[in-house]
Amino acid sequence: MSRIPASHDFDQRIADWLEDDSDHSPPEVLGTILAAFPSIPQRRVVRLPWRLPPVNRFVLIAAAVGLLALAGVGLLTVGARPSTPPPTIAPPAVSPSPGASPAPTIQLDYSTLGGRILVEHLGNAPDGSELPTTDYHPERRRLYFMDPATMTGATAEEFLPGQPATGKLDADVSADGLQVTFMDTGNPARAWIANSDGTGLRQLSGDCTCSELDPAFDPSGTKIAFVHLEGAFRNSQNGANLGVQWDGTSRVTSWIGIRDIATGEVTILESTSADGADGLPYQPAWSPDGASIVFNRILWDTDGLPTGTLHVVDVPADSVRDIDVPDRVPGDADWAPDGTRILYTGYPWSAMGSIGDLPQPVIATVGVDGSDRQQLADGAGASYTPDGRIVYMANVFFVMNADGTAKKPVNRDGDDLSELAVGFAYIPHWVGEP
Repeated sequence: MSRIPASHDFDQRIADWLEDDSDHSPPEVLGTILAAFPSIPQRRVVRLPWRLPPVNRFVLIAAAVGLLALAGVGLLTVGARPSTPPPTIAPPAVSPSPGASPAPTIQLDYSTLGGRILVEHLGNAPDGSELPTTDYHPERRRLYFMDPATMTGATAEEFLPGQPATGKLDADVSADGLQVTFMDTGNPARAWIANSDGTGLRQLSGDCTCSELDPAFDPSGTKIAFVHLEGAFRNSQNGANLGVQWDGTSRVTSWIGIRDIATGEVTILESTSADGADGLPYQPAWSPDGASIVFNRILWDTDGLPTGTLHVVDVPADSVRDIDVPDRVPGDADWAPDGTRILYTGYPWSAMGSIGDLPQPVIATVGVDGSDRQQLADGAGASYTPDGRIVYMANVFFVMNADGTAKKPVNRDGDDLSELAVGFAYIPHWVGEP
């Protein structure tokens, strides 16, 4: 698995770097180091001689004469002073200026933001309860709620343990935070829905030979967009989705559909249709106004290397336009709460997080018209928080402003969530506050 270098382990070399130059470093490393600055030993070298250096005797004589002279002047001055001491004048009282406030506290992380984070997770349980083992079990796909105040495996709460038996991945949370939808790992795969308190689990997909993948809520929470796939299934190795494998008999077709949750009625977006086992749609995500859906396609060249494209479908018009970005494989897209920008990851971890030797993934945003691309950070699995900030994965979960500033860990004392012995957390969904 491609690993982002750890950003919260400190040694003497980092302390030296901080003293020399703290303005030139990868922003995630700098943010985390500054967050943990109080814990880095501060070095102040004080060298005291074991004895005083010798002083010239003529200097000592001159100093003594000077002291005697000063003493004489002091006696004359005292003799000239009146015997009554001057009145004592109390210093004026200092009143705080109107509107003054205490010095601000330095914010080291985002552990006080509140709410919960629904974390997609592969491998052994994060609390260590499935150890010891010689295998990290990437086939185990589960969802966990984590508290920003702790961010440890010991305090993570599994969502719907053991239900369904085929596991859970590619989740989405409704805008009001009350519902969760996800797909299972079966073949064919099915889409599911449940309340975020763990009640009301039910299967959304019908009884067809097709797979329904990557479900996502519309802004109202009454509809689900999903990827429909017939005649093939996603080929998975070591927990990564490696394209699509033909079943050997059927015609391979795919498209994005919209299901009404209450009635089950499905609307096909014909403009998203594709034939063949390559280039099917991935990870649809709705715009805040419900009029558009962003998604990506992944293709595999003759050398088995991925390429990809980013697209937006106009739902009422059922038409697709391309979003031109320079990234080789853009994906895991999300809309800004104000609808003005699209957030995505170059090399999306939902589809290829376990593929080794891929380049460093990057997080970027782009205008909805494809202009003004801005690369924000190294990392992956990014999504917007309810207040418009961005939460993403870089060994631990980080939060940054929408423009990439103020990068800090969710919790500087939390666990490393990329340790394969206790699984790997890769896509966060902030639920509730902020």
